[in-house]
Amino acid sequence: MSGVGVRLALASTDGKVIDQHFGRARRFLIVEIDDGAYTVLESREIGNCRQEGHSECNFDRILELTRDCEGIFVSHIGRAAAVYLIGKGKRVFESSAPVADVMRKVIENRLLKV
Repeated sequence: MSGVGVRLALASTDGKVIDQHFGRARRFLIVEIDDGAYTVLESREIGNCRQEGHSECNFDRILELTRDCEGIFVSHIGRAAAVYLIGKGKRVFESSAPVADVMRKVIENRLLKV
């Protein structure tokens, strides 16, 4: 890896499957795609916001946590949350599949520029 890849945040409870709804995610797996492969860098905890459910406070917390990531992968995201994130420059993807399968498809189909 050359270290100039694209970073992505994946909502996953176990690091193996994208299995968290955006509004309920408490942890994101951070991966980097570079040179036709991906590397798991770390897992980041969201922490708690004082407001429950869908609020800009929660959205902003996730934006800050994923500030170095171009895209966010979740099992599901509501329209309002997706519009908010896209408006802040994030690419948003829905998938409920194993991380390895999703990353393979992202790389093979060149969904993100590296």
